[in-house]
Amino acid sequence: MSKNVAFKLAKGLAEPRRNDKQRRAPDRRIRRTRGRLSDALAELMQEKPIDELTVQEVLDRAGVGRSTFYLHYSRQG
Repeated sequence: MSKNVAFKLAKGLAEPRRNDKQRRAPDRRIRRTRGRLSDALAELMQEKPIDELTVQEVLDRAGVGRSTFYLHYSRQG
């Protein structure tokens, strides 16, 4: 078992499991970042078709780094 897997398992055991009612609302920074990303996407979609947009254009408009983007949205092919 790799160190990362073992750490995730140990971390998961240390934290109490929460049901849906107990989950906390997203932190203000998360809401702000997601808001900036959605606003940037909406603005860019008014300027050109969505199939011509790149993730980097949205990130530049929102002022968000690529790694931050991928923390919020998973890569799906």
